[in-house]
Amino acid sequence: MINVYDGLWTAATFGGVADEVEKRVQAIEKDLPKGSHIVIRGQVQTMKSSFAGLGLGLLVRSCLLIY
Repeated sequence: MINVYDGLWTAATFGGVADEVEKRVQAIEKDLPKGSHIVIRGQVQTMKSSFAGLGLGLLVRSCLLIY
């Protein structure tokens, strides 16, 4: 297992950097030995779960508002 920790030291957006890292990881994973994989950890996981919860909350509220 290869861990990738993503940090942000420039004025770029965190989401943009995370997307770029994911693209590069997907390209590299094709060349890894069988049974190996790369895991992106850190604040990226927190950001994705927060946005998923936010999206679900907005969907539920929209349905209730329309009802």
